[in-house]
Amino acid sequence: MKPFWIRLVASLPLTDTVVLVHNGMVIVKRGKIRTALLSELAELVRCNQIQTACIMARTTASTFRLSFLGVPDEALRQRFRNVWGVNWR
Repeated sequence: MKPFWIRLVASLPLTDTVVLVHNGMVIVKRGKIRTALLSELAELVRCNQIQTACIMARTTASTFRLSFLGVPDEALRQRFRNVWGVNWR
């Protein structure tokens, strides 16, 4: 998906938490996430050389559901889910 469309979708109010990766930098567009999670996401983005992506999270008191744009493969998406699951609360 083109970077313009990823940034556009990240600005829409579709979920309660949105994290945008733009030029390799992790930016929280909507919601609040812990500093530890932000740091781990930034490390994962840097190690995998992701330039533009969007992570959208729907959270409840006990669960979360993640959607991705710009994350290339399922194995990498699972790594993002694992990082999020360990650090989201």
